[in-house]
Amino acid sequence: AEEARQQARADLLMAFRSALSQSRSNIEAFRTALLSADAVSINGAVLSELRRARPPNGQTLRMVIIQGGVYTSPSRGSFDLIETYAAAIRVSGRELPGAYSNLVRAVGDRLQAIPFFPQDLAKTTQLLLNQARRQVNAVTTHGGAIHLMMHRALHWIGGKGASDMAVSHADRSLGRETPHP
Repeated sequence: AEEARQQARADLLMAFRSALSQSRSNIEAFRTALLSADAVSINGAVLSELRRARPPNGQTLRMVIIQGGVYTSPSRGSFDLIETYAAAIRVSGRELPGAYSNLVRAVGDRLQAIPFFPQDLAKTTQLLLNQARRQVNAVTTHGGAIHLMMHRALHWIGGKGASDMAVSHADRSLGRETPHP
């Protein structure tokens, strides 16, 4: 009986180490893909939206800037620069939020698939995975890192040429703030 219990512990430990190793590999691949994201195309997506908001008289652009990058124009449609930025970050062919959610789900599934995984460790793991899921929301929501970066990049001074200056300022600001791998 003692030998069977020791064998069960050894099997559990081996399965746990294997799940951790596979998860670590997935996380490293995600990190590598994230760091190799094309900053020029990410910033280009945001600048394209700013340019779409500019004509004919710059008022939609002005409202996009005043509203912090999220605005719905009755005539021009919706603008969400935070979503545009997050969606332009591609990891394994998926947008950042979806790719991150898949990563967290895969890690959780792998750990939950371990036979005889102790209940207390499973609960702790679930709490940590839920916390990890919320992290991507913290980056992409109002007040998150992307929103704050947009806030610094969006500037409206008004007057003649304000639209061109606003787009130019955003181009310069995003070029400085986006990490280049």
